[in-house]
Amino acid sequence: MSLRHALTAALLMLISASMVASQPASQPIVNVLDTATLNALDEGGFSFAEQIGARKAASTRALYDASPAYRSLSDTIGKPLPHDPRTDQLPQLVPAGAGDIPDMVRLLRNFEDKGRRSVNDSKGGYFIRHLSNNSQYPYTIEYDGDEPRHFDTRWLQSPYAQLRLIAVINRMDRADFDRASCGEVRFIYRLSYRTAQSASSLPFFLNVVKTYPKLPDCSSFARRWLPSGTSALSAEALKTGALRDLSLKQIELNFQSLRFTSGYMHDFGGQAMYMQRIFKPAGEILKPAPLENTPDVQAIQRDPRMLERFTQFLNSGDNLKKLDNGTLVVNFDESFLTRLSVYDKTGKHVRELGTKADLESDDVRVDGVRVKAPQALVYLVLNKPRGVVSTRKDPEGRPTVMALVPQVAGLFPVGRLDVTTEGLILLTNDGAFAERVSHPRYEVPRVYHAKVHR
Repeated sequence: MSLRHALTAALLMLISASMVASQPASQPIVNVLDTATLNALDEGGFSFAEQIGARKAASTRALYDASPAYRSLSDTIGKPLPHDPRTDQLPQLVPAGAGDIPDMVRLLRNFEDKGRRSVNDSKGGYFIRHLSNNSQYPYTIEYDGDEPRHFDTRWLQSPYAQLRLIAVINRMDRADFDRASCGEVRFIYRLSYRTAQSASSLPFFLNVVKTYPKLPDCSSFARRWLPSGTSALSAEALKTGALRDLSLKQIELNFQSLRFTSGYMHDFGGQAMYMQRIFKPAGEILKPAPLENTPDVQAIQRDPRMLERFTQFLNSGDNLKKLDNGTLVVNFDESFLTRLSVYDKTGKHVRELGTKADLESDDVRVDGVRVKAPQALVYLVLNKPRGVVSTRKDPEGRPTVMALVPQVAGLFPVGRLDVTTEGLILLTNDGAFAERVSHPRYEVPRVYHAKVHR
């Protein structure tokens, strides 16, 4: 080798060593999505059945028969009911308390909505005479019309269906929300089926949440997620490392419960509704639990005492600021939380978790109540001058207090002062606050100073 070649080789070696030294340290793995690794975990002790304390089962039918825990979860969604042999649908008389899906079907049958949804909706609403199941195998009889299709709960007790592991997610960051643990690991399972003729997956997901025990220093668990060299963690390395020492916390359920066709939702063809639940271990069974950070909006609106308490909570500390920036946690009282969430997404197909919606343009509803974009609450104090009307608009064209303050959506004066009177008046966009300070039943004291001119 010539001197020039030797120097070139040495220089290349130095450059290579420098590049390796300058590379950042190995980053922890945050998710496992490799199909081969997931299949190895699923077959090697991390099947859904084994996660809830049962033996590995070949189908949801076998799991339903063998596991009280799974049976309690499945029956919450829908107990086994005899189907009409002529139509293969739920019976005309669906008993109350038969589960979330049968209850939904009973309530929606013969439901009529006459309202128009937009200027383009010429048909003006829809009438639901039938709801069709979504074809539990083996296929028998189906309506061929435009009827909405609901999730067929027989998939949860089917000899052809399985719950397959599709992802493992490292959520050690959740230690900030659960101070009794060193964070979470989430195992995501999807309902699928396989027959001699076909195989597919259904929009039904179960999220098994497990936690690390609480230690003064959680770094030992975090180091288990560091890859070995440049290769990802194998299934065996995960089983002996990151996935050890875990305890079952809860099971989170998210599935498509109902799908409308364009024949019913004229402008919103393809609208789908989804259900969410959380189950926690209770002895041998799984019991529905409150959804984290999900208020029961309808219950709060129906109960004046709950509404007042919730309003007080929002107005305390910097909770309103947290509400505005999306960091508010409302888990302070489980009585405010719902155990079942139903929401829908219009205008497009939702095919994956984490789909985002524009609250300004999309009609997003939870338990039938539309979710509105968070609005900053504003409170203004104004020294109203004489000759100014204490209203938002004046039919006589006189100046109003609204011309004296910044333009804020929904702003209105609290109470009123006569046009010839000057003094303090409040303006806000917080309706609950306005009622609290102005309604006579709250007996908020007021002090007036009057000068009488003769």
